Amino acid sequence: MTKRAMMFAGLLAISGAAAAQDSPHSFTWRAWATTDYVFRGVSQSDENFTLQGAFDYAHESGFYAGVWASGVDFGSEGPDAEVDTYLGFGFPIGDSLKGDIQVLRYNYVGGSNGSDFAYNEVIGKLTYADFITGTIGYSNDVFATDETGIYYGLSAKHGWDSGLSVFGGVGYYDLDGIYEAADGYIDWNLGVAQAFGPAEVSLTYFDTDSDGSDIFGGIAGNRVVLAAKVAF
Repeated sequence: MTKRAMMFAGLLAISGAAAAQDSPHSFTWRAWATTDYVFRGVSQSDENFTLQGAFDYAHESGFYAGVWASGVDFGSEGPDAEVDTYLGFGFPIGDSLKGDIQVLRYNYVGGSNGSDFAYNEVIGKLTYADFITGTIGYSNDVFATDETGIYYGLSAKHGWDSGLSVFGGVGYYDLDGIYEAADGYIDWNLGVAQAFGPAEVSLTYFDTDSDGSDIFGGIAGNRVVLAAKVAF
């Protein structure tokens, strides 16, 4: 190969790499191992260890889509896994405020009646300064009951260059008309995480008020969850 041909091939390689870097599309894989899968203060894995994974696609326009999966334990006849699918759009509102709208489908597989648990939810979020986030989740068929469920949440997270971060949140799940024990419940969490390159280890405390325990029993009690995540 002549020097000129070598130079031309090198320029093609460089331009190809630059084009890949400038792609408007991005893909991410994530995987977790956790001592408990807790959703809005309530264990979904009967307080047991489980594995989780996710695949996400994002476009520079703000559009994204993905799938997330976890083991669950709803009893001997219930499903064995939850597989959530979602579409969303994130957008800036000024310099410090960001919005996000997502449509999510909770799917369940396994057991004798896994498909009976499936339902949809629309989730809206506002995030200020990449620090504090307000969330509203609405479903007209929450837990596949044909009833309305609305979740109101407020969370915050702060990180340092060392990879250490602290986070916490509080929420209220309005489940009026679904359970006799209470019309809804409050949940909260507080945690700390340490990143090691693409990996992260976290320790999180979860709890609910007495209404949460009245509705769901012991799986809504206080607990500390250790989790390890890797993204690539």
